[in-house]
Amino acid sequence: MAKSNNFKLAVNFTIKETLVMLAVAFLVFGLQINWHFFNKESVHEDAYKYQTKTCLVFYPKSVYARETAAKICETAPKNAIYDYALIPYGDYYLVQYPNGVSYYCDKNYEEIKIQNISSEGKQIVSDYLRYSMKKDELDVAYTYEFLIETKPDNIDLSECKYEIVDKELKIYFPKYDYDLLIPLKYMQEACDLNLGYENELYIKPRYISKNRKMICFTFDDGPDMNLKTSKQIVDKLYELDSAATFFVLGNRLNSKTIAFCKESVEKGMEYGSHTQSHANLLKLSSNDIYTEIMTPFHDLYDSEYGFSYMMKVFRPPYGNHNNLVDNATNLTPILWNVDSLDWKYRTMYNHDECVKVIFDKVVHDSDENDIVLFHDIYQTSVDAACNLAEHYIKEGYQIVCASELMNALDISNVSYFSGR
Repeated sequence: MAKSNNFKLAVNFTIKETLVMLAVAFLVFGLQINWHFFNKESVHEDAYKYQTKTCLVFYPKSVYARETAAKICETAPKNAIYDYALIPYGDYYLVQYPNGVSYYCDKNYEEIKIQNISSEGKQIVSDYLRYSMKKDELDVAYTYEFLIETKPDNIDLSECKYEIVDKELKIYFPKYDYDLLIPLKYMQEACDLNLGYENELYIKPRYISKNRKMICFTFDDGPDMNLKTSKQIVDKLYELDSAATFFVLGNRLNSKTIAFCKESVEKGMEYGSHTQSHANLLKLSSNDIYTEIMTPFHDLYDSEYGFSYMMKVFRPPYGNHNNLVDNATNLTPILWNVDSLDWKYRTMYNHDECVKVIFDKVVHDSDENDIVLFHDIYQTSVDAACNLAEHYIKEGYQIVCASELMNALDISNVSYFSGR
């Protein structure tokens, strides 16, 4: 009988001990579980869970997606639950969380890898790198050497690292220790990606610093597509991250020249009207003045070639203007205060002598914020202007168009503008 009672006591003790241990285990286990997350499910049936004691994130099945979920939990508030939206973008997905975190991924939910950038893409990278570093007022970005090494044909992307961040392509340049962001809508095609963005007119971004010297180059009477002088100066200015204002004659505009104007605007150039036929506006009626000035405007704005460029400025031929001319349109008359006399010297000297005379005259006569007059229809003028562009960049100047100069100087609502 005594042995039986001892057995019963041992069994009872074991049961009690077991129950206590289970209770303790359940308590400990319960403390490790956030019951706030109990029975929570994603709207996506195949979603996976990344869970910590204080955070629950649903994610599509992939290593990249799980890494992102883990990063979200690192800074998430207590009891945070994040489900994701899966939005189709072309051939890819955008995974988007309510806390603002989002990323693009491929159809396997893995990170999009950039394999190659086209020549057109390198031009955009060059544009944005110059723009962004100048905007950050980095001195190196204003040097001649930097502008040469970041030409589209020269720019070195071999050591760069790529990452898609929100709706931008992030490129890290180890040479400059610099992170560059470019809108994906401009880079998707260049990176051989279809993210579903509609194609839109790309215009080179430009930043003008008010803290650095400026000079304005302007060119009259073009564009000239026979000698290709207009293209030469546009390409040179673009190479040096510079811009100029080109005052075009309407009687030179056709399908070929308008296509060239469009390409030039994409490279940062500005266009203004130099009238339809180079008429002396002081001899015309108000209606004829309007027609002469605005015909080239409408040729570019109402172009059947998909351009729709809106001019802001015009230049009266010979500089002839009065109140009637100045107020005939909403365009600002732009004159000049440094005349290169390129039209005159071309008949007085041989090519090399003429280029040097033009160069010396402009350097002698010009100062900060001046507007210089050239003509892009003469080879000597364009060659001199190309040399001058290099000279002023090396001297720390920004070469700007007329509207940029006015904006930088906070000039608006003027009857006309001629610099200084």
